[in-house]
Amino acid sequence: MLVAKWRLFTKYVRSLFHTREVIIIALVGLGLRLLLMPLFVDPDLLIMQFSAHFLAYHGSLVGQTLYPDQLAYPLPIYLLMAALQVLFKPLMPHFDTGIGICNGALLDWIGTWGRNYLLPWLSGWFCTSHRYLYLFLLKVHYLPFDFASSFLITRLVSNEQTRLRLFRFWMFNPIILYATYCWGQFDIIPVFFCLLSLYCARRGNPIWAALWLGIGASFKGYPLLFLPFLVLFVQGFWKKIGASLAGILPYVICILPYFFISAIDQSKAFLATGVGAGGSSVLGFGHELRLFDALVGVGNGHVIYVYFVIYGILLLHAYWRCRAEKESLARLWEYEFAVLMLMFPLILFHPYWLVWLVPLVGLYWTSDRLGKYFPYGVWLFLCAILVLWDFGSKIILVLTPTFPQVLNLPDPQALISLLLPAFASKAGMVIDVFRSWLFAMAIGLTWFAFKDLDLRFDNRIQSK
Repeated sequence: MLVAKWRLFTKYVRSLFHTREVIIIALVGLGLRLLLMPLFVDPDLLIMQFSAHFLAYHGSLVGQTLYPDQLAYPLPIYLLMAALQVLFKPLMPHFDTGIGICNGALLDWIGTWGRNYLLPWLSGWFCTSHRYLYLFLLKVHYLPFDFASSFLITRLVSNEQTRLRLFRFWMFNPIILYATYCWGQFDIIPVFFCLLSLYCARRGNPIWAALWLGIGASFKGYPLLFLPFLVLFVQGFWKKIGASLAGILPYVICILPYFFISAIDQSKAFLATGVGAGGSSVLGFGHELRLFDALVGVGNGHVIYVYFVIYGILLLHAYWRCRAEKESLARLWEYEFAVLMLMFPLILFHPYWLVWLVPLVGLYWTSDRLGKYFPYGVWLFLCAILVLWDFGSKIILVLTPTFPQVLNLPDPQALISLLLPAFASKAGMVIDVFRSWLFAMAIGLTWFAFKDLDLRFDNRIQSK
């Protein structure tokens, strides 16, 4: 069976690359990725690799010096990084030694986010000429997930021209290039499993679709937001139970080992709850707690959480739709689009989280949807404004390993205070207006998308 599946996959890949244009797109896209991998990085990747290197070189996930907030994710990503470090040991002889000396701009950069913890480790390779090769190797595992995702997303549409547009959209997408190969975050991995889940759902395999969602959540938890919609669309009580277990168990299994590692289960990194308590952790749900930030007071200390009102409305809509039609599994991605599109304006989102939306926006943008170009352009522009304001110079500090001069660039908020001191006190209010417009744009895009799709479904039913 596996051999047959592999033959089918290789046949599809050959069919996808049957034109010169597709081959050129793939080669140029690969070249861009190979160029970015060794040159740029954000401390996030170094912190995760620091955690993994204790496992690869010393047999312990947590070393004698515990970096605060290092266990922000379930176990699989650390195991994957540690396995690759073991595999690349012959190519990275200085990865666990302190032979170098950090000074100048690199020392200033490291000092802003963890000199006391990481400097002895980084001095062995990052502060030397070895860093270009090592950064390349520390990101190389993103490539198979990235290219596999580009193949999967084209399998979700049937028209050859649409497949080509989707493939081009993916290979040259600036969000994927920046978040994955400049910043170095691993969000491309759960995105791959979400796409694999959508592929299985479209083929009518809900248990496998739920399992892939659970595996994706074992890297980052957001795919669990999609699981209730999948369970709603499954026909039959026991199949719903099976899909629920298939989606939840992988995440639970990947969390449980933390409770049995004595160096971890009582550590600050494991128990920290929220940014104010030292950051986000696996147990503390630091990032997930942002879903509770948008709220409306109802008196006597009680509140209504805005996002969960929206989430509940989407669940009700999905429930009514799955009762009215039998092909709901194939339309799961529409709700995933709505869940994420309506979430971002209500939270302080990291730039690399936008990768989650890339395949879903691509499926709308490359098809004949209502108002697809101008609204998405405005939406992306508003997202860029919020990211620049919330993260400031951190956005371009990923260039520091190659261009340390960026450390001298002013932060956007500081620049506004310097150039427009009278406006500085109101700048936050203006940014919140942009955030409100982003929320309005997300509501409009979701409503138009569902309205357009429902009209198409009704017309298809009437034509039968």
